[in-house]
Amino acid sequence: MKRFLLLPLHLLFFLLITCSSGNQEPLQKLTYQTEALKKALKTLEEDPVLAFGFISFSLRSTKTGEEVLHYQGQKSLNVASNMKLVTTASALNILGENYQFKTYLQHDGRIEAGVLKGNLYIKGTGDPTLGSYRMKTTPSFDQLLAQWTAQLRQKGINAIEGNIIADTEAWNNNALPSGWVWGDIGNYYGAAAQALNIADNTYQLYLQPAARIGGEVKVLKTVPTIPSIQFVNRLTTAAAGTGDRAYIDGAPYSNLRFLHGTIPQGGNFVIKGAIPDPAYLIVQKLSKQLQQQGISVKGKALTSLQLLQTKQKLSKERTTLYTHQSPSLSTIIQWINQYSVNLYAEALYKAIGQALTTEQPTEAIKKHWQLKGLRWKGLQMRDGSGLSPSNGVPINQMTQMLHLMTREKHFSTFYNSLPVAGRSGTMASVGGGTLLMNNLRAKTGWMTGVVAFSGYFKTTAGEQMCFSISANRFDANYSTMKKKMEKLFLAMIKV
Repeated sequence: MKRFLLLPLHLLFFLLITCSSGNQEPLQKLTYQTEALKKALKTLEEDPVLAFGFISFSLRSTKTGEEVLHYQGQKSLNVASNMKLVTTASALNILGENYQFKTYLQHDGRIEAGVLKGNLYIKGTGDPTLGSYRMKTTPSFDQLLAQWTAQLRQKGINAIEGNIIADTEAWNNNALPSGWVWGDIGNYYGAAAQALNIADNTYQLYLQPAARIGGEVKVLKTVPTIPSIQFVNRLTTAAAGTGDRAYIDGAPYSNLRFLHGTIPQGGNFVIKGAIPDPAYLIVQKLSKQLQQQGISVKGKALTSLQLLQTKQKLSKERTTLYTHQSPSLSTIIQWINQYSVNLYAEALYKAIGQALTTEQPTEAIKKHWQLKGLRWKGLQMRDGSGLSPSNGVPINQMTQMLHLMTREKHFSTFYNSLPVAGRSGTMASVGGGTLLMNNLRAKTGWMTGVVAFSGYFKTTAGEQMCFSISANRFDANYSTMKKKMEKLFLAMIKV
Protein backbone atom coordinates (compact mmCIF):
# COMPACT_ATOMS: atom_id res chain seq x y z
CA MET A 1 0.00 0.00 0.00
CA LYS A 2 1.30 3.49 -0.79
CA ARG A 3 2.21 5.61 2.23
CA PHE A 4 0.86 9.20 2.18
CA LEU A 5 2.83 11.76 4.17
CA LEU A 6 -0.06 14.15 4.71
CA LEU A 7 -2.27 11.66 6.59
CA PRO A 8 -1.47 9.31 9.46
CA LEU A 9 -1.65 5.68 8.38
CA HIS A 10 -4.48 4.76 10.74
CA LEU A 11 -6.60 7.70 9.48
CA LEU A 12 -5.89 6.85 5.86
CA PHE A 13 -6.83 3.21 6.49
CA PHE A 14 -10.09 4.30 8.20
CA LEU A 15 -11.04 6.53 5.28
CA LEU A 16 -10.32 3.81 2.73
CA ILE A 17 -12.09 1.05 4.55
CA THR A 18 -15.23 3.03 5.30
CA CYS A 19 -15.74 4.13 1.71
CA SER A 20 -17.92 2.01 -0.50
CA SER A 21 -16.88 1.37 -4.10
CA GLY A 22 -18.85 2.60 -7.08
CA ASN A 23 -22.27 4.11 -6.43
CA GLN A 24 -23.20 1.84 -3.55
CA GLU A 25 -24.75 3.12 -0.35
CA PRO A 26 -22.21 4.50 2.17
CA LEU A 27 -21.17 1.87 4.67
CA GLN A 28 -22.17 3.86 7.74
CA LYS A 29 -25.83 3.63 6.67
CA LEU A 30 -25.80 -0.15 6.62
CA THR A 31 -26.85 -2.22 9.62
CA TYR A 32 -23.88 -4.61 9.63
CA GLN A 33 -21.57 -4.63 12.64
CA THR A 34 -18.22 -4.07 10.95
CA GLU A 35 -16.08 -2.46 13.64
CA ALA A 36 -14.43 -5.70 14.78
CA LEU A 37 -13.75 -6.65 11.15
CA LYS A 38 -12.25 -3.23 10.41
CA LYS A 39 -9.98 -3.64 13.40
CA ALA A 40 -8.91 -7.12 12.26
CA LEU A 41 -8.19 -5.79 8.76
CA LYS A 42 -6.18 -2.90 10.19
CA THR A 43 -4.18 -5.32 12.35
CA LEU A 44 -3.43 -7.53 9.36
CA GLU A 45 -2.52 -4.63 7.08
CA GLU A 46 -0.11 -3.20 9.67
CA ASP A 47 1.52 -6.55 10.41
CA PRO A 48 5.29 -6.47 9.75
CA VAL A 49 4.97 -9.40 7.32
CA LEU A 50 3.09 -7.02 4.98
CA ALA A 51 5.47 -4.09 5.39
CA PHE A 52 6.40 -4.34 1.71
CA GLY A 53 3.31 -6.17 0.53
CA PHE A 54 -0.28 -5.62 -0.51
CA ILE A 55 -3.65 -6.79 0.71
CA SER A 56 -7.11 -6.57 -0.84
CA PHE A 57 -10.42 -7.59 0.70
CA SER A 58 -14.11 -7.60 -0.24
CA LEU A 59 -17.19 -8.75 1.68
CA ARG A 60 -20.56 -8.88 -0.04
CA SER A 61 -24.11 -9.90 0.83
CA THR A 62 -25.31 -12.67 -1.48
CA LYS A 63 -28.91 -11.64 -0.74
CA THR A 64 -28.65 -8.04 -1.93
CA GLY A 65 -25.36 -8.03 -3.83
CA GLU A 66 -24.21 -5.00 -1.82
CA GLU A 67 -20.59 -4.78 -0.82
CA VAL A 68 -20.67 -4.62 2.96
CA LEU A 69 -17.00 -3.79 3.39
CA HIS A 70 -13.90 -3.55 1.25
CA TYR A 71 -10.29 -2.58 1.55
CA GLN A 72 -8.54 -1.81 -1.73
CA GLY A 73 -11.11 -4.12 -3.30
CA GLN A 74 -10.62 -2.59 -6.73
CA LYS A 75 -6.98 -3.68 -6.83
CA SER A 76 -6.11 -6.50 -9.23
CA LEU A 77 -3.90 -8.89 -7.26
CA ASN A 78 -2.58 -12.34 -7.97
CA VAL A 79 -4.95 -14.81 -6.33
CA ALA A 80 -3.05 -18.03 -7.16
CA SER A 81 -5.46 -20.98 -7.23
CA ASN A 82 -8.47 -18.79 -6.48
CA MET A 83 -8.45 -18.32 -10.25
CA LYS A 84 -9.96 -21.81 -10.36
CA LEU A 85 -13.22 -20.29 -9.06
CA VAL A 86 -13.51 -18.17 -12.21
CA THR A 87 -12.79 -21.26 -14.32
CA THR A 88 -15.14 -23.68 -12.56
CA ALA A 89 -18.04 -21.23 -12.21
CA SER A 90 -17.74 -20.32 -15.90
CA ALA A 91 -17.46 -23.97 -16.95
CA LEU A 92 -20.61 -24.91 -15.04
CA ASN A 93 -22.58 -22.11 -16.68
CA ILE A 94 -21.20 -22.57 -20.20
CA LEU A 95 -20.69 -26.34 -20.44
CA GLY A 96 -23.17 -27.60 -17.82
CA GLU A 97 -22.55 -29.93 -14.90
CA ASN A 98 -23.26 -33.05 -16.98
CA TYR A 99 -20.64 -32.24 -19.60
CA GLN A 100 -18.24 -35.12 -20.35
CA PHE A 101 -14.99 -35.27 -22.30
CA LYS A 102 -14.78 -38.02 -24.91
CA THR A 103 -11.86 -40.08 -26.21
CA TYR A 104 -12.31 -42.14 -29.37
CA LEU A 105 -10.75 -45.38 -30.58
CA GLN A 106 -10.98 -45.16 -34.39
CA HIS A 107 -9.58 -46.62 -37.57
CA ASP A 108 -9.34 -45.72 -41.22
CA GLY A 109 -9.09 -48.21 -44.08
CA ARG A 110 -11.00 -51.48 -43.71
CA ILE A 111 -11.01 -54.71 -41.74
CA GLU A 112 -10.53 -57.87 -43.82
CA ALA A 113 -10.15 -61.39 -42.40
CA GLY A 114 -9.08 -60.07 -39.00
CA VAL A 115 -6.55 -57.62 -40.45
CA LEU A 116 -6.95 -53.85 -40.10
CA LYS A 117 -5.70 -52.57 -43.44
CA GLY A 118 -5.26 -49.04 -42.18
CA ASN A 119 -4.29 -47.00 -39.15
CA LEU A 120 -5.59 -47.16 -35.60
CA TYR A 121 -6.26 -43.79 -33.91
CA ILE A 122 -6.67 -42.57 -30.36
CA LYS A 123 -8.48 -39.24 -30.75
CA GLY A 124 -8.55 -36.98 -27.70
CA THR A 125 -10.75 -34.02 -26.86
CA GLY A 126 -8.97 -33.00 -23.68
CA ASP A 127 -10.13 -35.46 -21.01
CA PRO A 128 -7.86 -34.69 -18.03
CA THR A 129 -9.04 -37.77 -16.12
CA LEU A 130 -7.99 -40.36 -18.73
CA GLY A 131 -6.13 -43.08 -16.84
CA SER A 132 -6.10 -40.88 -13.74
CA TYR A 133 -4.81 -42.26 -10.47
CA ARG A 134 -6.97 -39.78 -8.55
CA MET A 135 -10.45 -41.07 -9.39
CA LYS A 136 -11.20 -44.60 -8.27
CA THR A 137 -14.18 -44.79 -10.65
CA THR A 138 -12.04 -44.31 -13.76
CA PRO A 139 -9.86 -47.05 -15.27
CA SER A 140 -6.12 -46.76 -14.67
CA PHE A 141 -3.65 -46.43 -17.53
CA ASP A 142 -3.11 -50.21 -17.64
CA GLN A 143 -6.85 -50.91 -17.38
CA LEU A 144 -7.50 -48.48 -20.20
CA LEU A 145 -5.00 -50.24 -22.45
CA ALA A 146 -6.67 -53.56 -21.61
CA GLN A 147 -10.10 -52.12 -22.49
CA TRP A 148 -8.90 -50.86 -25.85
CA THR A 149 -7.25 -54.18 -26.60
CA ALA A 150 -10.51 -55.97 -25.73
CA GLN A 151 -12.45 -53.66 -28.07
CA LEU A 152 -10.18 -54.62 -30.97
CA ARG A 153 -10.62 -58.28 -30.10
CA GLN A 154 -14.40 -57.85 -30.15
CA LYS A 155 -14.16 -56.39 -33.65
CA GLY A 156 -12.19 -59.43 -34.73
CA ILE A 157 -8.92 -57.53 -35.27
CA ASN A 158 -5.80 -59.61 -34.72
CA ALA A 159 -3.35 -57.66 -36.90
CA ILE A 160 -2.80 -54.00 -37.82
CA GLU A 161 -0.98 -53.15 -41.02
CA GLY A 162 -0.85 -49.41 -40.43
CA ASN A 163 0.34 -47.11 -37.69
CA ILE A 164 -1.07 -46.39 -34.23
CA ILE A 165 -1.65 -42.65 -34.15
CA ALA A 166 -2.45 -40.29 -31.28
CA ASP A 167 -4.70 -37.58 -32.71
CA THR A 168 -4.27 -34.36 -30.69
CA GLU A 169 -5.60 -31.94 -33.29
CA ALA A 170 -8.65 -31.00 -31.20
CA TRP A 171 -6.48 -28.55 -29.27
CA ASN A 172 -3.44 -26.42 -30.04
CA ASN A 173 -0.34 -28.57 -29.54
CA ASN A 174 1.47 -25.54 -28.12
CA ALA A 175 -0.05 -26.57 -24.83
CA LEU A 176 1.65 -24.39 -22.22
CA PRO A 177 -0.01 -21.14 -21.14
CA SER A 178 2.33 -18.31 -22.11
CA GLY A 179 2.65 -17.04 -18.54
CA TRP A 180 3.97 -20.21 -16.93
CA VAL A 181 7.54 -20.26 -15.69
CA TRP A 182 10.38 -22.68 -16.34
CA GLY A 183 10.65 -23.73 -12.69
CA ASP A 184 7.10 -25.15 -12.71
CA ILE A 185 6.59 -26.90 -16.02
CA GLY A 186 8.78 -29.95 -15.42
CA ASN A 187 7.09 -30.74 -12.11
CA TYR A 188 3.79 -32.61 -11.80
CA TYR A 189 1.76 -29.54 -10.85
CA GLY A 190 3.00 -27.78 -14.00
CA ALA A 191 1.89 -30.48 -16.45
CA ALA A 192 0.14 -28.84 -19.41
CA ALA A 193 -3.36 -29.89 -20.41
CA GLN A 194 -3.37 -31.45 -23.87
CA ALA A 195 -5.94 -32.98 -26.19
CA LEU A 196 -4.69 -36.39 -25.04
CA ASN A 197 -3.73 -36.64 -21.38
CA ILE A 198 -2.84 -39.77 -19.46
CA ALA A 199 -2.41 -40.65 -15.77
CA ASP A 200 -2.66 -36.97 -14.76
CA ASN A 201 0.30 -36.37 -17.12
CA THR A 202 2.45 -37.36 -14.17
CA TYR A 203 5.25 -39.86 -13.62
CA GLN A 204 6.82 -40.94 -10.36
CA LEU A 205 10.59 -40.72 -10.17
CA TYR A 206 12.21 -43.16 -7.74
CA LEU A 207 15.44 -41.95 -6.16
CA GLN A 208 18.03 -43.44 -3.82
CA PRO A 209 19.80 -41.03 -1.45
CA ALA A 210 23.48 -41.44 -0.63
CA ALA A 211 24.68 -42.71 2.74
CA ARG A 212 26.41 -39.41 3.49
CA ILE A 213 25.09 -35.84 3.49
CA GLY A 214 26.06 -34.10 0.27
CA GLY A 215 26.40 -37.37 -1.62
CA GLU A 216 25.01 -37.87 -5.11
CA VAL A 217 21.46 -39.19 -5.44
CA LYS A 218 20.91 -42.19 -7.72
CA VAL A 219 18.04 -42.24 -10.23
CA LEU A 220 16.32 -45.65 -10.10
CA LYS A 221 13.29 -45.64 -12.39
CA THR A 222 10.13 -43.86 -13.54
CA VAL A 223 6.58 -45.16 -13.16
CA PRO A 224 5.19 -45.41 -15.73
CA THR A 225 8.30 -46.22 -17.74
CA ILE A 226 8.98 -43.41 -20.22
CA PRO A 227 11.14 -44.60 -23.13
CA SER A 228 14.09 -42.34 -23.99
CA ILE A 229 13.73 -40.00 -21.01
CA GLN A 230 17.11 -38.67 -19.86
CA PHE A 231 18.05 -37.00 -16.58
CA VAL A 232 20.85 -34.52 -15.96
CA ASN A 233 21.18 -35.24 -12.27
CA ARG A 234 22.44 -32.61 -9.81
CA LEU A 235 20.48 -33.91 -6.83
CA THR A 236 22.30 -34.28 -3.52
CA THR A 237 21.48 -35.88 -0.19
CA ALA A 238 20.41 -33.78 2.79
CA ALA A 239 19.89 -34.69 6.44
CA ALA A 240 17.04 -37.00 7.40
CA GLY A 241 13.79 -35.16 8.00
CA THR A 242 14.51 -32.26 5.65
CA GLY A 243 11.77 -33.40 3.26
CA ASP A 244 11.28 -32.99 -0.45
CA ARG A 245 13.40 -30.15 -1.82
CA ALA A 246 13.94 -31.70 -5.23
CA TYR A 247 12.84 -30.15 -8.51
CA ILE A 248 12.53 -31.28 -12.11
CA ASP A 249 13.05 -28.87 -15.01
CA GLY A 250 12.12 -29.67 -18.58
CA ALA A 251 9.86 -28.63 -21.45
CA PRO A 252 6.93 -30.41 -23.14
CA TYR A 253 7.93 -32.78 -25.95
CA SER A 254 11.52 -32.91 -24.69
CA ASN A 255 12.87 -36.07 -23.05
CA LEU A 256 15.71 -34.13 -21.41
CA ARG A 257 15.10 -33.43 -17.72
CA PHE A 258 17.25 -31.53 -15.21
CA LEU A 259 17.19 -32.58 -11.55
CA HIS A 260 18.34 -30.26 -8.79
CA GLY A 261 17.85 -29.73 -5.08
CA THR A 262 17.94 -32.28 -2.25
CA ILE A 263 16.18 -35.32 -0.86
CA PRO A 264 16.63 -36.57 2.72
CA GLN A 265 18.74 -39.44 3.96
CA GLY A 266 16.92 -42.71 4.52
CA GLY A 267 15.16 -45.11 2.20
CA ASN A 268 14.25 -44.63 -1.44
CA PHE A 269 12.43 -41.37 -2.13
CA VAL A 270 9.77 -40.53 -4.75
CA ILE A 271 9.09 -37.21 -6.45
CA LYS A 272 6.70 -36.48 -9.32
CA GLY A 273 7.27 -34.91 -12.71
CA ALA A 274 5.32 -33.92 -15.81
CA ILE A 275 5.23 -36.52 -18.61
CA PRO A 276 7.02 -34.92 -21.61
CA ASP A 277 4.60 -36.11 -24.30
CA PRO A 278 1.48 -37.89 -22.93
CA ALA A 279 0.01 -38.62 -26.36
CA TYR A 280 3.19 -40.31 -27.57
CA LEU A 281 3.42 -42.35 -24.38
CA ILE A 282 -0.15 -43.59 -24.93
CA VAL A 283 0.50 -44.95 -28.43
CA GLN A 284 3.88 -46.40 -27.43
CA LYS A 285 2.25 -48.28 -24.56
CA LEU A 286 -0.74 -49.36 -26.64
CA SER A 287 1.46 -50.70 -29.44
CA LYS A 288 3.47 -52.73 -26.93
CA GLN A 289 0.30 -53.96 -25.19
CA LEU A 290 -1.30 -55.12 -28.45
CA GLN A 291 1.75 -57.09 -29.51
CA GLN A 292 2.05 -58.69 -26.08
CA GLN A 293 -1.58 -59.77 -26.45
CA GLY A 294 -0.99 -61.31 -29.87
CA ILE A 295 -2.23 -58.47 -32.08
CA SER A 296 0.62 -57.74 -34.48
CA VAL A 297 1.39 -54.15 -35.47
CA LYS A 298 3.43 -53.50 -38.61
CA GLY A 299 3.44 -49.72 -38.39
CA LYS A 300 4.86 -47.22 -35.94
CA ALA A 301 3.57 -45.45 -32.86
CA LEU A 302 3.10 -41.83 -33.92
CA THR A 303 1.37 -38.61 -32.92
CA SER A 304 -0.45 -36.14 -35.15
CA LEU A 305 2.18 -33.57 -34.17
CA GLN A 306 4.95 -35.81 -35.50
CA LEU A 307 3.01 -36.27 -38.74
CA LEU A 308 2.51 -32.51 -38.98
CA GLN A 309 6.27 -32.01 -38.73
CA THR A 310 6.73 -34.26 -41.75
CA LYS A 311 3.82 -32.58 -43.55
CA GLN A 312 1.65 -35.69 -43.50
CA LYS A 313 -2.09 -35.30 -43.09
CA LEU A 314 -4.45 -37.40 -41.00
CA SER A 315 -7.25 -39.27 -42.67
CA LYS A 316 -10.64 -37.76 -41.85
CA GLU A 317 -12.55 -40.82 -43.06
CA ARG A 318 -12.67 -42.98 -39.96
CA THR A 319 -14.82 -45.51 -38.17
CA THR A 320 -15.26 -45.20 -34.41
CA LEU A 321 -14.75 -48.49 -32.60
CA TYR A 322 -15.20 -47.30 -29.03
CA THR A 323 -15.91 -44.08 -27.12
CA HIS A 324 -14.58 -43.51 -23.62
CA GLN A 325 -16.38 -40.85 -21.56
CA SER A 326 -14.95 -38.95 -18.62
CA PRO A 327 -16.71 -38.46 -15.30
CA SER A 328 -19.17 -35.56 -15.35
CA LEU A 329 -18.04 -31.98 -15.05
CA SER A 330 -19.55 -31.82 -11.56
CA THR A 331 -17.19 -34.59 -10.42
CA ILE A 332 -14.17 -32.98 -12.06
CA ILE A 333 -14.97 -29.66 -10.40
CA GLN A 334 -15.05 -31.36 -7.01
CA TRP A 335 -11.41 -32.33 -7.51
CA ILE A 336 -10.44 -28.90 -8.80
CA ASN A 337 -11.88 -26.92 -5.92
CA GLN A 338 -11.29 -29.45 -3.14
CA TYR A 339 -7.70 -30.35 -4.03
CA SER A 340 -6.63 -27.62 -6.47
CA VAL A 341 -5.72 -29.89 -9.41
CA ASN A 342 -4.11 -27.61 -11.99
CA LEU A 343 -4.37 -30.05 -14.91
CA TYR A 344 -8.14 -30.41 -14.51
CA ALA A 345 -8.64 -26.65 -14.30
CA GLU A 346 -6.56 -26.06 -17.42
CA ALA A 347 -8.60 -28.66 -19.30
CA LEU A 348 -11.87 -26.93 -18.39
CA TYR A 349 -10.44 -23.55 -19.37
CA LYS A 350 -9.54 -24.90 -22.82
CA ALA A 351 -12.87 -26.74 -23.12
CA ILE A 352 -14.67 -23.42 -22.63
CA GLY A 353 -12.70 -21.95 -25.51
CA GLN A 354 -13.41 -24.99 -27.66
CA ALA A 355 -17.15 -24.91 -26.89
CA LEU A 356 -17.31 -21.26 -27.91
CA THR A 357 -15.01 -21.84 -30.92
CA THR A 358 -12.20 -19.58 -29.78
CA GLU A 359 -8.60 -20.05 -28.73
CA GLN A 360 -9.07 -17.16 -26.29
CA PRO A 361 -11.03 -18.66 -23.38
CA THR A 362 -10.50 -15.57 -21.22
CA GLU A 363 -12.37 -13.36 -23.68
CA ALA A 364 -15.19 -15.92 -23.84
CA ILE A 365 -15.37 -15.95 -20.04
CA LYS A 366 -15.46 -12.15 -19.86
CA LYS A 367 -18.29 -11.97 -22.42
CA HIS A 368 -20.24 -14.65 -20.55
CA TRP A 369 -20.17 -12.71 -17.27
CA GLN A 370 -20.78 -9.38 -18.97
CA LEU A 371 -24.16 -10.71 -20.11
CA LYS A 372 -24.92 -11.38 -16.44
CA GLY A 373 -23.96 -7.88 -15.33
CA LEU A 374 -20.29 -8.30 -14.41
CA ARG A 375 -17.69 -6.38 -16.37
CA TRP A 376 -14.33 -7.94 -15.61
CA LYS A 377 -12.32 -4.70 -15.69
CA GLY A 378 -8.77 -5.37 -14.61
CA LEU A 379 -8.99 -9.16 -14.94
CA GLN A 380 -5.67 -10.58 -16.13
CA MET A 381 -6.47 -14.26 -16.72
CA ARG A 382 -3.50 -15.99 -18.33
CA ASP A 383 -4.57 -19.55 -17.54
CA GLY A 384 -7.35 -21.52 -15.89
CA SER A 385 -5.55 -22.77 -12.80
CA GLY A 386 -3.85 -19.68 -11.38
CA LEU A 387 -0.31 -21.01 -11.82
CA SER A 388 0.81 -18.03 -13.89
CA PRO A 389 2.49 -15.30 -11.81
CA SER A 390 1.13 -12.69 -14.24
CA ASN A 391 -2.52 -13.37 -13.34
CA GLY A 392 -4.54 -10.67 -11.61
CA VAL A 393 -8.11 -10.47 -10.30
CA PRO A 394 -9.89 -7.39 -8.86
CA ILE A 395 -11.05 -8.71 -5.49
CA ASN A 396 -14.38 -6.86 -5.45
CA GLN A 397 -15.17 -8.32 -8.87
CA MET A 398 -14.43 -11.79 -7.51
CA THR A 399 -17.17 -11.27 -4.90
CA GLN A 400 -19.48 -9.93 -7.60
CA MET A 401 -19.03 -13.20 -9.49
CA LEU A 402 -19.59 -15.25 -6.33
CA HIS A 403 -22.80 -13.30 -5.69
CA LEU A 404 -24.04 -13.72 -9.28
CA MET A 405 -23.26 -17.43 -9.11
CA THR A 406 -25.86 -17.84 -6.34
CA ARG A 407 -28.52 -17.06 -8.95
CA GLU A 408 -27.38 -19.78 -11.36
CA LYS A 409 -29.00 -23.20 -11.68
CA HIS A 410 -25.67 -24.94 -11.04
CA PHE A 411 -24.94 -22.98 -7.86
CA SER A 412 -25.47 -25.91 -5.49
CA THR A 413 -22.89 -27.95 -7.44
CA PHE A 414 -20.46 -25.05 -7.32
CA TYR A 415 -21.08 -24.36 -3.62
CA ASN A 416 -20.74 -28.02 -2.63
CA SER A 417 -17.46 -28.30 -4.52
CA LEU A 418 -15.77 -25.85 -2.14
CA PRO A 419 -13.82 -27.33 0.77
CA VAL A 420 -15.23 -26.77 4.25
CA ALA A 421 -13.24 -25.20 7.06
CA GLY A 422 -11.96 -27.78 9.52
CA ARG A 423 -13.42 -30.63 7.48
CA SER A 424 -12.36 -31.17 3.88
CA GLY A 425 -9.87 -30.60 1.08
CA THR A 426 -7.42 -27.74 1.34
CA MET A 427 -9.54 -26.11 4.09
CA ALA A 428 -9.24 -29.08 6.48
CA SER A 429 -6.52 -27.32 8.48
CA VAL A 430 -8.33 -23.96 8.65
CA GLY A 431 -10.58 -22.97 11.54
CA GLY A 432 -10.90 -26.33 13.27
CA GLY A 433 -12.66 -26.08 16.63
CA THR A 434 -13.88 -22.51 15.93
CA LEU A 435 -17.03 -20.88 14.57
CA LEU A 436 -15.51 -21.27 11.11
CA MET A 437 -15.74 -25.06 11.21
CA ASN A 438 -18.57 -26.52 9.08
CA ASN A 439 -19.50 -22.97 8.05
CA LEU A 440 -16.84 -21.29 5.94
CA ARG A 441 -16.53 -22.78 2.43
CA ALA A 442 -13.64 -21.40 0.45
CA LYS A 443 -11.10 -22.02 -2.29
CA THR A 444 -7.55 -21.61 -1.09
CA GLY A 445 -4.74 -20.13 -3.15
CA TRP A 446 -1.04 -20.37 -2.44
CA MET A 447 2.17 -19.74 -4.34
CA THR A 448 5.42 -17.95 -3.50
CA GLY A 449 4.44 -14.52 -2.18
CA VAL A 450 0.69 -15.04 -2.63
CA VAL A 451 -2.05 -16.32 -0.34
CA ALA A 452 -5.77 -16.00 -1.11
CA PHE A 453 -9.14 -17.26 0.08
CA SER A 454 -12.54 -16.77 -1.58
CA GLY A 455 -15.91 -18.32 -0.84
CA TYR A 456 -19.04 -18.24 1.26
CA PHE A 457 -20.15 -18.35 4.88
CA LYS A 458 -23.11 -17.53 7.09
CA THR A 459 -22.86 -14.79 9.67
CA THR A 460 -23.78 -15.50 13.28
CA ALA A 461 -27.10 -13.82 12.41
CA GLY A 462 -27.68 -16.43 9.68
CA GLU A 463 -27.12 -14.28 6.57
CA GLN A 464 -25.11 -15.76 3.71
CA MET A 465 -22.12 -13.70 2.59
CA CYS A 466 -19.39 -14.11 0.01
CA PHE A 467 -15.86 -12.83 0.47
CA SER A 468 -12.46 -12.68 -1.18
CA ILE A 469 -9.07 -11.76 0.21
CA SER A 470 -5.59 -11.84 -1.25
CA ALA A 471 -2.19 -10.86 0.10
CA ASN A 472 0.79 -10.42 -2.22
CA ARG A 473 4.52 -9.96 -1.56
CA PHE A 474 4.36 -10.73 2.14
CA ASP A 475 7.29 -11.97 4.19
CA ALA A 476 6.02 -15.19 5.80
CA ASN A 477 5.19 -18.80 5.00
CA TYR A 478 1.73 -20.12 4.19
CA SER A 479 1.10 -21.53 7.66
CA THR A 480 1.83 -18.16 9.28
CA MET A 481 -0.39 -16.22 6.87
CA LYS A 482 -3.17 -18.76 7.25
CA LYS A 483 -3.24 -18.25 11.03
CA LYS A 484 -3.31 -14.48 10.63
CA MET A 485 -6.20 -14.70 8.18
CA GLU A 486 -8.14 -17.06 10.46
CA LYS A 487 -8.40 -14.22 12.96
CA LEU A 488 -9.84 -12.03 10.23
CA PHE A 489 -12.33 -14.73 9.24
CA LEU A 490 -13.55 -15.07 12.82
CA ALA A 491 -14.28 -11.34 12.93
CA MET A 492 -15.86 -11.54 9.48
CA ILE A 493 -18.59 -14.00 10.41
CA LYS A 494 -19.79 -11.70 13.21
CA VAL A 495 -20.68 -8.74 10.99
